Amino acid sequence: MPNFNYNESDLERAVLDWLQGLGWSIKFGPELEATERQNLGEVVLGERLRAAVEKINPEIPAEAREEAVKKVLNVCHSCPDLIEANHLFHRMLVDGVDVEYRRAGGHRNADLFYV
Repeated sequence: MPNFNYNESDLERAVLDWLQGLGWSIKFGPELEATERQNLGEVVLGERLRAAVEKINPEIPAEAREEAVKKVLNVCHSCPDLIEANHLFHRMLVDGVDVEYRRAGGHRNADLFYV
């Protein structure tokens, strides 16, 4: 059996290089805290999520888009179990988020917002 002498740092560097090669920008975590996060405990970058939801769902009223964003951002608080919260978060990203809103004429509508 081959003996690999890799550690977590080697793996992290390889993955970051790979992602950068795909066009992703790489930032050091504390740099994000100063610019896009209120603290390092904030896992999802809320403003980026809001921009993506607006771009994907431009025809949906702003209040409904904000409700969808809040549902995604509050997943961690709605599930005490971390694994269950991760599964729920993933489902929201893949399947969309249910949100109700009123259309012109007062008709109520429930839609999936993709994030």
